[in-house]
Amino acid sequence: MRQLRAIGPLPGVVAFAVPLALCLAWGTNLGWGLPAPLAAASVGAGLGLAFLGLRLMHSTITLFAREGEGTLAPWDPTRRLVVTGPYHRVRNPMITGVFTLLCGEALATGSPAIAVWTAAFGTVNAIYMPLAEEPGLVKRFGEDYLDYKRNVPRWIPRLTPWLPALVVVAALALMAAPAGASTISSDRVESSPADARGYWTPERMREATPLEGPAFPDQVEPAPAPADSGASAAAGPTLFADLPDEEISPSLDTLYPERIHGRLFFKIGPSDASCSATVVTSHNRNVILTAGHCLVTPTPSEPLWSTNVIFVPAYYDGATPFGTYAGTVLRAPSLWSFEGFPEFDVGTVNLTAGPGGQIEDVLGSRGISFNRPGDRYKKNKTEFQIFGYPGEPSAFYDAERPILCRSKFKGFELFTDSPKAGPCNMKEGSSGGGYVLSGGILNSVVSHTACGTDPNCTLIAGTYLGDTAFSLWKQAGGGISKGRKKKLNACKRKPKQGGKKANCIWEAQQFEPTRR
Repeated sequence: MRQLRAIGPLPGVVAFAVPLALCLAWGTNLGWGLPAPLAAASVGAGLGLAFLGLRLMHSTITLFAREGEGTLAPWDPTRRLVVTGPYHRVRNPMITGVFTLLCGEALATGSPAIAVWTAAFGTVNAIYMPLAEEPGLVKRFGEDYLDYKRNVPRWIPRLTPWLPALVVVAALALMAAPAGASTISSDRVESSPADARGYWTPERMREATPLEGPAFPDQVEPAPAPADSGASAAAGPTLFADLPDEEISPSLDTLYPERIHGRLFFKIGPSDASCSATVVTSHNRNVILTAGHCLVTPTPSEPLWSTNVIFVPAYYDGATPFGTYAGTVLRAPSLWSFEGFPEFDVGTVNLTAGPGGQIEDVLGSRGISFNRPGDRYKKNKTEFQIFGYPGEPSAFYDAERPILCRSKFKGFELFTDSPKAGPCNMKEGSSGGGYVLSGGILNSVVSHTACGTDPNCTLIAGTYLGDTAFSLWKQAGGGISKGRKKKLNACKRKPKQGGKKANCIWEAQQFEPTRR
């Protein structure tokens, strides 16, 4: 019954009910009016295609039930990623099967109406699959689906079947924290620490371009400043940040905790660029957190990683009061590195030790928390301190001085679940800056502006730190004590209790700052 409830509304309607209705309404023309031998060949070819399509549909439905533990319906999807049978050769054998069946029906009946319906079905799926279906599968099955996607075509079957190197069926349950199932990509910086430090001369630091955050479909270009606004770079720097932003003074910038925020310099492709970053508590005591797009440019095959990475804590107008720390290993979620999903726009950098030891031992760190329950955010009440080195929106913002926004939670973005905060004017260069809650706990990093259709808005969006960010932090050397592991396991063994279970996990995944 479960499979019948899925087959009826979808392929049943598309492949049988609609073609039957079209035949009754518009009639048929067996053989398309061709001479008898050609007409017979047309009907025979159509019946052959219809048989192949039905065979492929039956095989797919059987695999969905037996190996995927689900159905083809979006409301009752498979729990496991199926890559056997026809899935060895093509990623969408069900759609291919229905399309083949419809082609056979059109050819056998001589119905132009069914031919038009077949073309419409193919067009809709050619748009829907890459825009909606495939991103959902990536989020559910992570690196297993990415690997499958890279090797198996969407529509045209492979001549030879693809055989996964590790497993034939990826056994990832949908209900078991799909975001956390995503793997982490990493890259070891090729340049030596000495070479990276030598590359970043004071002149290069001043000339580095503050990196712009990624753009998403719901964003618009900012409105141009009025001609007489005096905000152009030619008019020279202004004396103050745009309210309510505020500059962190040089005397305060060298004290804890302001000094553990800093400017991140890197070379991405041929360009010198900069972002913002924060030292976070970790077992390795050498981890900074920033935005994923500051470390890696997503591509489906081979992501482009940043090089010559250095972190300058408490950077101010060319001054490096605590020296520079070279990056050694960069990490980001695979769902950012390969797919560019904004929900996973976060990254870590492991740093070399300085003259005084590891950076956390010398300067301290912010605490960090993961999986903060949604009901812990109160709209217009929960307060963030957001730190960054922006190069926009006005001439005051030259990325040479640290800026602080005292902002409030403004809700979650609809499609990304990114926490929005405002008012805050910071733009290019602030990417990766920390969202800090009371108690010195970092809870998000700046990802992009959250402007929607309003070009004058002052909202920014940060990456929510969930299961994937937790895995990222652990791989970078975050570390969990035995006591925390025991508590976390106890949380996950609890029966579903709504907010109570969510709060239990969050409390087990909150780590205090190192104060210096």
